[in-house]
Amino acid sequence: MEIYDDVFSPVYFLMMCAVIVIHYDVKKTGRLREALALTFGAYLVAYSIYSTWHLLQPAPQWVEDALAVIGLFFAIVIAVIAQMKGIYNGVVVRGAVMLTILSIPYVAISPYWNISGHVAYTTAPALFLVWLDRKWWPVMVVPLVMLVNRPVVDAHTVAESVGGFVLAVVAFLTSIWLFEFYVDDRG
Repeated sequence: MEIYDDVFSPVYFLMMCAVIVIHYDVKKTGRLREALALTFGAYLVAYSIYSTWHLLQPAPQWVEDALAVIGLFFAIVIAVIAQMKGIYNGVVVRGAVMLTILSIPYVAISPYWNISGHVAYTTAPALFLVWLDRKWWPVMVVPLVMLVNRPVVDAHTVAESVGGFVLAVVAFLTSIWLFEFYVDDRG
């Protein structure tokens, strides 16, 4: 269980999900190389920002959470610019909006309650993949195991773990309601 939260850390899991979403998104634009290059570039920017956490030690956990969200927001801005340039067809940006809907309350809650980012940021993208194409339902195992993993490895309480799961589900459902996703929008 100690290795699980590293292997399926949101830092890596979000990137894996982004690559899958890109393949669905660029079917209509045909700009896969550009999309992948931009996504990896955005990932490197986001990861670099997040990595500054190590330079700020000792710092409370919420500082790491905030840096992760700031990095994610930079990646989202890059995705929106790519959308405006016609590289993406809209699915990536919808996922980015969903992550924004998740991130705003997450970063607001984090200084006061150690809500599980591992659970929240594996649940939301997994739900998005399943919404995009039901064949991805097995990926839901990742957040469900993470839900149990975080209390088992003593990283979070059960309530903090469940809180991350609930927050991600609410963010996902809100994004669906907000954009009224349709089957033909999925790429």
